[in-house]
Order: sequence, then structure tokens, then C-alpha cells
Amino acid sequence: MAYYATAADQLDLAVRDTRVLARAAVTLVREKGAAPRPLAEAILELALAVEALAGYPEHSDHSPRDTRDFALGAAGVATSVLRSSHDLETSALVSQVRSMAIDLLRVAGMDSSEALEALREATRLGSGE
Repeated sequence: MAYYATAADQLDLAVRDTRVLARAAVTLVREKGAAPRPLAEAILELALAVEALAGYPEHSDHSPRDTRDFALGAAGVATSVLRSSHDLETSALVSQVRSMAIDLLRVAGMDSSEALEALREATRLGSGE
């Protein structure tokens, strides 16, 4: 129960991020047509991160590590899209994926500085740097 009390603020931010993510996706599709396939994959990874989080801590087969891995994977994949697409709509959606990943990392137990460093590392690898 203490886990949920601690994570409540970050969960609230993640829910808000989901609404903003949906709006960014709609704007991208409306303005540019189909989104680049890797962005759909990144959003799926965010969904898997949330699903993994839902099983923690009630189920021993789930851990915050699963949520972290999926969230960082989503951020890395989304960031790699920026190498080939530099329009505002794509950038907005990538930024929102990264923002939601940070919030999910925080829900999974990382503090702010750990989450930012993990995101930097994942996006550096995801962007081919």
C-alpha cells in the first residue's frame, strides 16, 4: 500500500501524459498521414510498460525492471525517428513518448536524476550515437 501512496503523483502525471500523447498522435496523423512505424512501436512499448506496472507488486513474476525496460525501449525507439523526420508534429509525439517514459520510470522507483540519466543513455543508444 505504501508503494501506491508514493507513486500516486507520478501515476497522475502518466495519466495526463497519456491524454497529451493521444492528442499528439492525432495531430501527427491529421497533418502528416500515417505515423512512422517506429512511433507505433514506441507507443506499444509504453503500453507494455504500463501493463508490467499493473502487475507490480502483487505478482512475483512482475518487477519494476520490466516497466523500466519497456519505458526506456519506447524512448529509444521514438528518439531514433528524429534522425529521419524533423517535422514539428513528429517531434511533439517523440517528446511526449519521452515524457511519459520518465514518469513511468519514476513510478517504477527511480528518482528524478536516475530516470533522466537512464533516458539519456537509452536515447543515445536508440538514436545511434
